[in-house]
Amino acid sequence: MTVPSFVKTSATSVYKNFAGNPGKLLLITGTIGWILSALAQVTAVVVNNKIPKDQKKFLIPQELADAAVNIASFFIITRTCTKIGEGLVKSGRLATPKIREHLAKLHLDTKIGTKDFSILKQPEMQELNPKFDKKLQKDYFDFADGVSFLSSTIGSIISCNVITPILRNKIAANHQKQSIAEDKMNAANLRISSAPVLPAQNTFNQKNPTTLTSPALKTNGSMRI
Repeated sequence: MTVPSFVKTSATSVYKNFAGNPGKLLLITGTIGWILSALAQVTAVVVNNKIPKDQKKFLIPQELADAAVNIASFFIITRTCTKIGEGLVKSGRLATPKIREHLAKLHLDTKIGTKDFSILKQPEMQELNPKFDKKLQKDYFDFADGVSFLSSTIGSIISCNVITPILRNKIAANHQKQSIAEDKMNAANLRISSAPVLPAQNTFNQKNPTTLTSPALKTNGSMRI
Protein backbone atom coordinates (compact mmCIF):
# COMPACT_ATOMS: atom_id res chain seq x y z
CA MET A 1 0.00 0.00 0.00
CA THR A 2 1.40 3.37 -1.04
CA VAL A 3 1.27 6.04 1.63
CA PRO A 4 0.24 9.49 0.29
CA SER A 5 2.95 12.10 0.38
CA PHE A 6 0.95 14.51 2.57
CA VAL A 7 0.62 11.78 5.21
CA LYS A 8 4.39 11.26 5.24
CA THR A 9 4.97 14.99 5.42
CA SER A 10 2.49 15.39 8.28
CA ALA A 11 3.98 12.48 10.21
CA THR A 12 7.49 13.86 9.76
CA SER A 13 6.41 17.30 10.92
CA VAL A 14 4.63 15.90 14.00
CA TYR A 15 7.65 13.77 14.91
CA LYS A 16 10.07 16.66 14.46
CA ASN A 17 8.05 19.07 16.61
CA PHE A 18 6.62 16.79 19.27
CA ALA A 19 8.79 13.67 19.56
CA GLY A 20 10.87 15.27 22.29
CA ASN A 21 7.99 17.08 23.95
CA PRO A 22 4.84 14.98 24.48
CA GLY A 23 3.43 17.62 26.82
CA LYS A 24 3.39 20.14 24.00
CA LEU A 25 1.63 17.60 21.78
CA LEU A 26 -1.09 17.10 24.39
CA LEU A 27 -1.48 20.86 24.78
CA ILE A 28 -1.84 21.53 21.04
CA THR A 29 -4.13 18.58 20.28
CA GLY A 30 -6.29 19.30 23.32
CA THR A 31 -6.70 22.96 22.36
CA ILE A 32 -7.59 22.03 18.78
CA GLY A 33 -10.10 19.53 20.12
CA TRP A 34 -11.80 22.20 22.27
CA ILE A 35 -11.95 24.60 19.29
CA LEU A 36 -13.54 21.99 17.02
CA SER A 37 -15.98 20.98 19.75
CA ALA A 38 -17.02 24.60 20.27
CA LEU A 39 -17.55 25.16 16.55
CA ALA A 40 -19.68 22.04 16.32
CA GLN A 41 -21.77 23.06 19.34
CA VAL A 42 -22.44 26.61 18.10
CA THR A 43 -23.19 25.39 14.56
CA ALA A 44 -25.65 22.84 15.91
CA VAL A 45 -27.59 25.59 17.68
CA VAL A 46 -27.54 27.92 14.66
CA VAL A 47 -28.77 25.37 12.08
CA ASN A 48 -31.32 23.67 14.33
CA ASN A 49 -34.72 24.86 13.08
CA LYS A 50 -36.50 23.28 16.03
CA ILE A 51 -35.02 25.85 18.42
CA PRO A 52 -37.10 29.06 18.49
CA LYS A 53 -35.37 32.30 17.56
CA ASP A 54 -35.87 33.80 21.02
CA GLN A 55 -34.12 30.79 22.55
CA LYS A 56 -31.29 31.01 20.01
CA LYS A 57 -30.81 34.62 21.05
CA PHE A 58 -30.04 33.31 24.51
CA LEU A 59 -28.24 30.05 23.61
CA ILE A 60 -25.76 31.31 20.99
CA PRO A 61 -24.06 33.92 23.24
CA GLN A 62 -23.98 31.37 26.05
CA GLU A 63 -22.35 28.74 23.81
CA LEU A 64 -19.78 31.29 22.60
CA ALA A 65 -18.98 32.27 26.18
CA ASP A 66 -18.64 28.60 27.17
CA ALA A 67 -16.34 28.00 24.21
CA ALA A 68 -14.09 30.91 25.17
CA VAL A 69 -13.88 29.68 28.76
CA ASN A 70 -13.20 26.09 27.74
CA ILE A 71 -10.44 26.96 25.27
CA ALA A 72 -8.72 29.62 27.36
CA SER A 73 -8.93 27.61 30.58
CA PHE A 74 -7.52 24.47 28.99
CA PHE A 75 -4.68 26.24 27.21
CA ILE A 76 -3.59 28.53 30.05
CA ILE A 77 -3.78 26.02 32.89
CA THR A 78 -2.33 23.11 30.92
CA ARG A 79 0.51 25.23 29.57
CA THR A 80 1.25 26.61 33.05
CA CYS A 81 1.43 23.14 34.60
CA THR A 82 3.61 21.91 31.73
CA LYS A 83 6.02 24.82 32.12
CA ILE A 84 6.25 24.23 35.87
CA GLY A 85 7.05 20.55 35.40
CA GLU A 86 9.63 21.22 32.69
CA GLY A 87 11.21 23.97 34.76
CA LEU A 88 11.63 21.69 37.76
CA VAL A 89 13.39 19.10 35.62
CA LYS A 90 15.67 21.60 33.86
CA SER A 91 16.71 23.15 37.15
CA GLY A 92 17.51 19.74 38.65
CA ARG A 93 15.01 20.19 41.50
CA LEU A 94 13.04 17.25 40.15
CA ALA A 95 15.22 14.33 39.10
CA THR A 96 15.65 10.57 39.37
CA PRO A 97 18.39 9.02 41.54
CA LYS A 98 20.36 8.15 38.37
CA ILE A 99 20.26 11.74 37.15
CA ARG A 100 21.37 13.02 40.54
CA GLU A 101 24.20 10.51 40.53
CA HIS A 102 25.33 11.71 37.10
CA LEU A 103 25.14 15.34 38.20
CA ALA A 104 27.23 14.55 41.28
CA LYS A 105 29.92 12.94 39.14
CA LEU A 106 30.07 16.07 36.98
CA HIS A 107 30.08 18.30 40.11
CA LEU A 108 26.83 19.90 38.98
CA ASP A 109 24.80 18.87 42.01
CA THR A 110 25.96 21.94 43.94
CA LYS A 111 24.44 24.21 41.29
CA ILE A 112 20.94 22.73 41.57
CA GLY A 113 18.47 25.39 42.61
CA THR A 114 20.78 28.32 41.90
CA LYS A 115 19.61 31.21 39.75
CA ASP A 116 19.35 30.52 35.99
CA PHE A 117 20.87 27.04 36.35
CA SER A 118 19.74 24.63 33.64
CA ILE A 119 21.06 21.15 32.99
CA LEU A 120 20.63 21.70 29.26
CA LYS A 121 23.00 24.68 29.31
CA GLN A 122 25.87 22.65 30.77
CA PRO A 123 28.74 21.71 28.40
CA GLU A 124 28.45 18.09 29.53
CA MET A 125 25.08 17.90 27.74
CA GLN A 126 26.46 19.05 24.38
CA GLU A 127 27.49 16.31 21.97
CA LEU A 128 30.48 18.26 20.58
CA ASN A 129 32.02 18.58 24.02
CA PRO A 130 34.65 15.99 25.02
CA LYS A 131 32.91 15.55 28.38
CA PHE A 132 29.59 14.74 26.72
CA ASP A 133 27.74 12.21 28.85
CA LYS A 134 25.46 10.22 26.58
CA LYS A 135 23.95 8.22 29.44
CA LEU A 136 23.11 11.39 31.36
CA GLN A 137 21.42 12.84 28.29
CA LYS A 138 19.32 9.71 27.71
CA ASP A 139 18.24 9.45 31.34
CA TYR A 140 17.47 13.14 31.46
CA PHE A 141 15.34 13.32 28.32
CA ASP A 142 13.45 10.12 29.12
CA PHE A 143 12.57 11.55 32.52
CA ALA A 144 11.85 15.03 31.13
CA ASP A 145 9.43 13.62 28.54
CA GLY A 146 7.55 11.71 31.22
CA VAL A 147 7.30 14.74 33.51
CA SER A 148 6.17 16.93 30.61
CA PHE A 149 3.39 14.54 29.67
CA LEU A 150 2.34 14.00 33.29
CA SER A 151 2.24 17.70 34.12
CA SER A 152 0.23 18.41 30.96
CA THR A 153 -2.21 15.66 31.88
CA ILE A 154 -2.62 17.07 35.40
CA GLY A 155 -3.17 20.55 33.98
CA SER A 156 -5.80 19.32 31.54
CA ILE A 157 -7.64 17.43 34.30
CA ILE A 158 -7.67 20.47 36.58
CA SER A 159 -8.86 22.80 33.81
CA CYS A 160 -11.54 20.47 32.42
CA ASN A 161 -12.94 19.13 35.70
CA VAL A 162 -12.41 21.92 38.22
CA ILE A 163 -11.72 25.39 36.84
CA THR A 164 -13.80 25.29 33.64
CA PRO A 165 -17.10 24.13 35.27
CA ILE A 166 -16.81 26.82 37.96
CA LEU A 167 -16.15 29.63 35.49
CA ARG A 168 -18.74 28.38 33.02
CA ASN A 169 -21.48 28.13 35.67
CA LYS A 170 -20.66 31.61 36.95
CA ILE A 171 -20.80 33.13 33.46
CA ALA A 172 -24.02 31.27 32.65
CA ALA A 173 -25.63 32.47 35.89
CA ASN A 174 -24.70 36.10 35.19
CA HIS A 175 -25.96 35.81 31.62
CA GLN A 176 -29.22 34.30 32.84
CA LYS A 177 -29.73 37.07 35.39
CA GLN A 178 -29.12 39.69 32.71
CA SER A 179 -31.53 37.96 30.33
CA ILE A 180 -34.24 37.75 33.01
CA ALA A 181 -33.80 41.44 33.85
CA GLU A 182 -34.08 42.38 30.17
CA ASP A 183 -37.23 40.24 29.77
CA LYS A 184 -38.85 41.92 32.80
CA MET A 185 -37.99 45.37 31.46
CA ASN A 186 -39.38 44.54 28.01
CA ALA A 187 -42.57 43.12 29.57
CA ALA A 188 -43.02 46.27 31.67
CA ASN A 189 -42.54 48.51 28.65
CA LEU A 190 -45.04 46.41 26.70
CA ARG A 191 -47.67 46.74 29.43
CA ILE A 192 -47.22 50.51 29.54
CA SER A 193 -47.43 50.92 25.77
CA SER A 194 -50.50 48.68 25.47
CA ALA A 195 -52.45 50.17 28.40
CA PRO A 196 -55.87 51.66 27.25
CA VAL A 197 -56.26 55.46 27.30
CA LEU A 198 -59.37 56.47 29.29
CA PRO A 199 -61.49 59.39 27.88
CA ALA A 200 -61.58 62.60 29.88
CA GLN A 201 -64.61 62.58 32.15
CA ASN A 202 -64.46 66.24 33.12
CA THR A 203 -63.81 69.33 31.06
CA PHE A 204 -61.98 72.12 32.82
CA ASN A 205 -62.74 75.77 32.23
CA GLN A 206 -59.73 77.16 30.40
CA LYS A 207 -60.06 80.54 32.15
CA ASN A 208 -60.34 78.96 35.59
CA PRO A 209 -58.89 75.41 35.63
CA THR A 210 -60.20 74.77 39.12
CA THR A 211 -63.82 75.34 38.04
CA LEU A 212 -65.69 72.32 36.71
CA THR A 213 -67.99 73.12 33.79
CA SER A 214 -69.83 69.82 33.65
CA PRO A 215 -73.59 70.58 33.41
CA ALA A 216 -74.44 67.85 35.85
CA LEU A 217 -72.35 69.50 38.55
CA LYS A 218 -73.12 73.20 37.84
CA THR A 219 -75.35 74.96 40.42
CA ASN A 220 -76.53 78.51 41.10
CA GLY A 221 -76.09 78.38 44.81
CA SER A 222 -79.13 76.20 45.60
CA MET A 223 -80.09 72.67 44.77
CA ARG A 224 -82.90 72.10 42.30
CA ILE A 225 -85.35 69.26 42.89
